[in-house]
Amino acid sequence: MNVIPGSNKALIQYPKEVRKPAKEIVVGYSEAHLQRKWESETRDFMYKTLRSWVMQRNRAFIAVKGLTPQLAHTVDRLLLMLINAQDSRLHVLCAKVLELHKEWVLLLPSKESRCHAFTKAVIAPMFLWCQEYIDIYNAHNPKN
Repeated sequence: MNVIPGSNKALIQYPKEVRKPAKEIVVGYSEAHLQRKWESETRDFMYKTLRSWVMQRNRAFIAVKGLTPQLAHTVDRLLLMLINAQDSRLHVLCAKVLELHKEWVLLLPSKESRCHAFTKAVIAPMFLWCQEYIDIYNAHNPKN
């Protein structure tokens, strides 16, 4: 998110692979409000992107008749986690995403898949970003 100097607006840009246009939002004049808006927009983007990816992987497994009971359970578990964390704070969503890392790995596409490039460019970096965000969040909010 880039704050537009001299205004109470910011420009949000998304990875080009998502094919989502940049969006201008009102952020107010306080740093706290800017932080809340950034967290909200980031959480919404992550939720929608990850949910869409899980749904796509489910359709792909169904299409090739490869949806095993284990994969169906994994899809259900990830979707349930995303729904439950949808309105939570960004650090909570990130922690939940990381908590289920083994489930995400089960859904990774093969290198031959049309979804591989998107997963490599958008989804995989999202997991790394979540870990970095949690590390920074925990450093600034130590548990007592």
